[in-house]
Amino acid sequence: MLVPGLEFPHLCVQCQDYPCVKTCPVRALSVSKKTGAVIVKTQKCTACGKCINACPGRIPHMHPTGLLGGPDFKWSPKIHDENPQRFYEPLPSGPYMGKTVDRAKVKEDRSRYYREAGWDENGVPKTETLRELELENIDESLKKLRR
Repeated sequence: MLVPGLEFPHLCVQCQDYPCVKTCPVRALSVSKKTGAVIVKTQKCTACGKCINACPGRIPHMHPTGLLGGPDFKWSPKIHDENPQRFYEPLPSGPYMGKTVDRAKVKEDRSRYYREAGWDENGVPKTETLRELELENIDESLKKLRR
């Protein structure tokens, strides 16, 4: 979940096959030979989202700073806070082979998280939450996401 003005960790597990890097049409992603971490060349990135869709954990993200209120604000909570279909498919191997994740439980847990965080049902911070965090300056930009 991206929250303008706030930072949450996005932890890459550094997949062996790096699907995010392979899918980038403009080669904005590369792998550090020293650490194995994915490096993003932000000046090359077109924000197409293909790396996000290729990533099993949907980890890559574009920080919305500078996009607030502008025509480039493309994040949609109903789309980007949903897990890809493969998240709910049976695991193909390992000790939990064949196990699945309950979509209804994920939705219930996400809703509870949103409530406890002071966000609306779409995962957008409520006006009163922003006020408590002294972030009222971004409230106007988030109104279009609350529709």
